[in-house]
Amino acid sequence: VVHAIGGISDGPPNKGRKTGGKVRVSTGIQHEKLSIALLRALPDLLIKFKSDAAVLESISSLPRYLIPTVFSLPQRKKDFTSLNKNLSEIYLQSNDENVLRNVALSLAYLSRGDHTRAPEARLQLQK
Repeated sequence: VVHAIGGISDGPPNKGRKTGGKVRVSTGIQHEKLSIALLRALPDLLIKFKSDAAVLESISSLPRYLIPTVFSLPQRKKDFTSLNKNLSEIYLQSNDENVLRNVALSLAYLSRGDHTRAPEARLQLQK
């Protein structure tokens, strides 16, 4: 009975299967696409809002939600470097405790893990 109403499935939840005429995209792919889009946009957003502590507090926490594997993509190297550089500059210039905390946590996140850019991020932290 449970199988008939779709409550339990023997396989992954509708990954790649058609439902109602549309193919459902897996959450992992959506998260990766969002991570790439954010990695591309965040460096410019950090510069644009660097004088607005309320907005900066929010956007400076976003790097911690990115999937680390997107940092290793060759076409995202420039974006990663810009993000790391802009966060470092904000850390040196900001006086807001919440912004400083979020930036520090984001910089630490970018420098950890086994992605290709981690050593580069650690070097930036040492400067």
